Amino acid sequence: MKKQTFIMAIALLLLAACGSNDNGTKDGYSIEMANGETIDNITIDILAKSFSSIDEDNNYIIVDHGDNFLQAAYSDGKYDVEYKVNNMQYEAKKLLSKDSTLTLFTKYLNEDEDWNKAVVWELQDN
Repeated sequence: MKKQTFIMAIALLLLAACGSNDNGTKDGYSIEMANGETIDNITIDILAKSFSSIDEDNNYIIVDHGDNFLQAAYSDGKYDVEYKVNNMQYEAKKLLSKDSTLTLFTKYLNEDEDWNKAVVWELQDN
């Protein structure tokens, strides 16, 4: 199985497990990529495709939701991940794999209550 197909399969399984609105669109969520691409009212499929386009040149992704966000910067095959909720910003203490990062973003998009529990976070100075 190709890696891109595998990542898409993970995203779709998480979507099925977590639920979504009728058409899969997450109103109020948007993606911004390093290459300047922005997409509003995203779906899990759009999120997975956006992750597939990340490389050394197109090296970050941000999912915005109002004043909150989850972002990842790619370098040397790993992701440095940060998020902001309620004016508090956190950074993952360790770099994450692509699969772990995509799982985290999918859970965030699905508004899982425990979306951030699998990662150890450090509060950043504001």
